[in-house]
Amino acid sequence: EPSETINAVVQTPTNAFINENSELEITILDNDDAPGITYALSSEAITENSDVDVTLTATLSETTPFEITIPFELYAEGNSSTAEQDEFVIVDGVTSIVIPANSESASISVSTEEIDDEAVEIMETIVFTFGDTQIGSEITEPAATESITLFLDSDDDPVVTAINLSPTEFGEHEFTTIEATISEPASRDVLISLALSGTATFDLDYSAGFVSEGEESLIGNLSSANFNKYSTLSDGRHVFLQNSSNLIIWDANLENSNTFELPTSSYYLQTEGNSIYVANNNIIGIVNINNNTADVEPLIQLQTKG
Repeated sequence: EPSETINAVVQTPTNAFINENSELEITILDNDDAPGITYALSSEAITENSDVDVTLTATLSETTPFEITIPFELYAEGNSSTAEQDEFVIVDGVTSIVIPANSESASISVSTEEIDDEAVEIMETIVFTFGDTQIGSEITEPAATESITLFLDSDDDPVVTAINLSPTEFGEHEFTTIEATISEPASRDVLISLALSGTATFDLDYSAGFVSEGEESLIGNLSSANFNKYSTLSDGRHVFLQNSSNLIIWDANLENSNTFELPTSSYYLQTEGNSIYVANNNIIGIVNINNNTADVEPLIQLQTKG
């Protein structure tokens, strides 16, 4: 809170004379700690040429009568963004978050709309490193080294340049390996499906282990193959994670499906029984589906050092 004053006006004394009735001003200085500040992104990642901006919000632990200015750097020494400056924009070109007096929070936005290239790239980062927080015009609270990271997802896919089998023959007690090579590293998992057939009987003559096992025949019956992850439930339903934001569940016969929008982007999918688990860089959670909505109940909160 701001400094407060006490005005003491000297009154006419009893049994004494005074030349003038002077006025004294006493100042009470506030010794309370500055409010804490937390930062949150509306999504952990933004895709190239996205028509949906990501917002970064700064929230105070308590309001103050002062305007609070929080400057940030995107290319701070030792904690720099890996995304190039021409791959995204900070809306309105702001370089700080300004929380008005008596307000709890304020936000800025990151956009990639109409910003696109054809380069296949790994997941890049947009790192906000916060500087000293200015409270009002005179008080400055030294900032701890604090930052938050937004991931930039490339929407360009690499080319599968080779699929090799070694060895091509093996004994019943041995194994073979199928290895795939892509043209360059990409920001999203590359999923290559295999349909197994032949005279040998699966689980009798041989076994196999790979993430997308059996997926090819399923994907072939669907209208789109733009899926990041796939798994099955105990009751036979098929679960797909699409573009890190949509959960698509098909019935066992691939006749009907429902699409659910996840509240935050997720990059990992796992099922156990009829339970669906998703994860990103902040949480591991279980998906609760009610009517046409999907909520993620956090099971583990992950912490990232700034």
